[in-house]
Amino acid sequence: MGWTSLGVTFGLGLFFLSSMEGHAKKAVESAITGTEEFSGVVVKVSDGDTIQVRKGGQGKPVRVRLYGIDAPEKKQPFGEKCRKMLADQVAGKTVRVWVREQDRYGRSIGKVLYSQGKDWKDAGLTLLKSGCAWHYKAFEKRQTLEDRTSYAAAEIEGRKARQGVWSDPSQEAPWEFRKKRR
Repeated sequence: MGWTSLGVTFGLGLFFLSSMEGHAKKAVESAITGTEEFSGVVVKVSDGDTIQVRKGGQGKPVRVRLYGIDAPEKKQPFGEKCRKMLADQVAGKTVRVWVREQDRYGRSIGKVLYSQGKDWKDAGLTLLKSGCAWHYKAFEKRQTLEDRTSYAAAEIEGRKARQGVWSDPSQEAPWEFRKKRR
């Protein structure tokens, strides 16, 4: 199958997906994107972008790194504040996780949604808008176009409002902070 055929097939799949609803849509979306979906209770917030989720509320927790963002490290300014912000959103609550891949540390990299009333909110987007994370552009090509666009816009929104890390012009990006400590 050539690239044109693959593009047409993928495009038709996305068209078909847009006309579906509910669980059927999620199943097809998972098949197209190669993701796993699960729900569970957050039993630990390790830092500003890593949580532990007990699938179905039972068994050993799964370590999940929030997809598309990078939050300040614990020893960085805003590290604890951003960890607390994530904890306020998700700790002890049921979340939905769409796993995109595994990282080299064995964590699931996933999009995490948490309930706020009747709505489900993307934890990564919330952190970006509040200035508690950077859009992790080194990995943005792994994001869907929709996520890449909304995550970039959310970071810009946080920057313009001078929220969180953006209130300190000397704040260092987490990947630069980690690089200096290797």
